[in-house]
Amino acid sequence: MPNSVVQGSTLLSAGIYSQQTVFLSGLSAVPGKQSVKKEESMRNMLAALLVLAASPAIAQDKEKLSSTDFTVRTILAFKVPDAALQKLLPAGFEVNSPTAGPAKGSNVSIALIDYQMAQDPEGKPLPARPVIAVNMPAKISASTALLVLAASPAIAQDKEKLSSTDFTVRTIFAFKVPDAALQKLLPAGFEVNSPTAGPAKGSNVSIALIDYQMAQDPEGKPLPARPVIAVNMPAKISASSESVSVVLTGFVAQAAVPGPYFVFGPAKIKVDRRSDTDAEGKSIIDEVWEVNADDGGALQIGLQFTRGALARGKAEAKIHSAAKPEFYRIYRFDQAADLVKSTATGVDRVSKLSFKAAGPKLTSVFDGSEQLISITSIPFYSRSIYVPVM
Repeated sequence: MPNSVVQGSTLLSAGIYSQQTVFLSGLSAVPGKQSVKKEESMRNMLAALLVLAASPAIAQDKEKLSSTDFTVRTILAFKVPDAALQKLLPAGFEVNSPTAGPAKGSNVSIALIDYQMAQDPEGKPLPARPVIAVNMPAKISASTALLVLAASPAIAQDKEKLSSTDFTVRTIFAFKVPDAALQKLLPAGFEVNSPTAGPAKGSNVSIALIDYQMAQDPEGKPLPARPVIAVNMPAKISASSESVSVVLTGFVAQAAVPGPYFVFGPAKIKVDRRSDTDAEGKSIIDEVWEVNADDGGALQIGLQFTRGALARGKAEAKIHSAAKPEFYRIYRFDQAADLVKSTATGVDRVSKLSFKAAGPKLTSVFDGSEQLISITSIPFYSRSIYVPVM
């Protein structure tokens, strides 16, 4: 490929766009014609995406919402002769190569677009299929096209300050164990508070497998993105009956010990996650997590399931530390979640599952008698974390 400039990036994309780009050609999934295999790897996600819930509306009187979506994309940017491209452009458009940035000098791109979720303006699901698009940067002749960046409004209050923001891929296992065993682990003033409704109804402890893709401090500087295992439980504060979550224990790399809640032990954590999508759009997800803790503890989880329709939502949660119960953090997050298994709703798309826990941090809760209540896969989780101002 002589005289070509290639710039590649893999990113998480949330489908609201305001950019002067011309779509030249492309391919979409045709039953029996196309097969796509992919491994979920999104380490180079763009920090500005997936903030739809916090961004102001950009539609004007002459515009209407067409759809929203979440996609995983790989973009290959090339340089080819401008004259060849100009012939393909409609009248009134000109080639407009970027003059700066990582794709400087490129004038055409191939977008490999893997749709994870799509919705119409009413929030009803649309087919989520892989798409190949050939695009080019352009400008409207005799005018300047402006890129409008949506600015997120400040949401921190006087009594809070932003601690960090992050993007993660999560899998949540919710279990039912004897309340008495958990109550012993709670600090004074907190009580077990199992959900009485919803897909995790009856559960009282969960294991969150958290695979960080990106993390930033309040100034936007990168923070280490490491996998984390967190053992949490739904609780309430006895004096006020306020519903909160309490982090009981967990595992993280040695450099991050004891973690933000002062309860994480050092461990080596290995994550293997794969996705295989056939020509009909059916996706099979495989996950394997292996944790070997410095204290001799171990956690091994294997999961295979068929991807279902993702449900998008935003929420706020208050998370306390079991070691320092007066300390808490506030999560404000936007997510797209897939309920894979639930005893309360009867959903079960799990084809393979293995779970083994050992060591002092885990066997006090998971002694083999635990009952699995639900599994939730969250391939997109965008969070802003706030801490109280003292």
